[in-house]
Amino acid sequence: MSSTLFDDTLAVPFQSSKAHSHPEIPHLIEYLALICQDPQVKEHRLAFDELETIITDRVECEDEAATAKTIISTLLQTITNTDTVSSELPSVVARLTESIFDIIPDTMRDWTRPEDSQQGQALFAQLLEEGLNFYSGPPPHRSGDEELDIQPLFSFLSQSARLQLSDFIKDLADLKIIYPLVVYGFLIKFLHSVAVPTPSPWELECACRLLRVEDDDVREVLWTDAIYNALEIIRARDGNTMEQKTHVLLLVMPPHYAVDDRKQYG
Repeated sequence: MSSTLFDDTLAVPFQSSKAHSHPEIPHLIEYLALICQDPQVKEHRLAFDELETIITDRVECEDEAATAKTIISTLLQTITNTDTVSSELPSVVARLTESIFDIIPDTMRDWTRPEDSQQGQALFAQLLEEGLNFYSGPPPHRSGDEELDIQPLFSFLSQSARLQLSDFIKDLADLKIIYPLVVYGFLIKFLHSVAVPTPSPWELECACRLLRVEDDDVREVLWTDAIYNALEIIRARDGNTMEQKTHVLLLVMPPHYAVDDRKQYG
């Protein structure tokens, strides 16, 4: 059985076979992320226990990690859904992702990949990164399609969804679920170039959201001289014309984000 990484829709990064579809998973994750967010509440524990049972029962019966892919697609749809805009949602869904990550059994495999490929939690993290990258790169061409200059799917999301996804990526990095280089890859895509940065207003705002990451290891990867200089170029070149809220983001980055003691915003 083959595994297709991308679905035909913008919001679904993974396509599982109909035989392994799990309609109850989206309902459980929506409940956990949007309705009952407190892990200490009895209803939350019951819903999460049900999700854990589904994962445990089905991992051994699947050859393409269909349950994990369904979970990741649902988490990303929750973050990018314009009907679920909330300043708290990215951190809530990131913590839920961490809780799910912790219960992924070591036996989970995607047998459509090479035999020596990742499994268990490492595979889940890899699938999560692939799901995130689905938005930052061009969608795949279907067989027979003409070659088109297609914008990254991230650019088709609403502004609120873009910002929520950026915050979600930042929160995942803070929780050490994804590698710092994944965040750096998004940052470079948003800036286009560190030598001659040409981000659109929404790309610059998303980049600033990523740069607010708190984890020391991630900050060390992101806040290089090249990135700092790129932001300085943008501020000097476009400061008088960019939207006030974006300009403020560039000006008020916390001092501890500076590359060294001599370089501080503000």
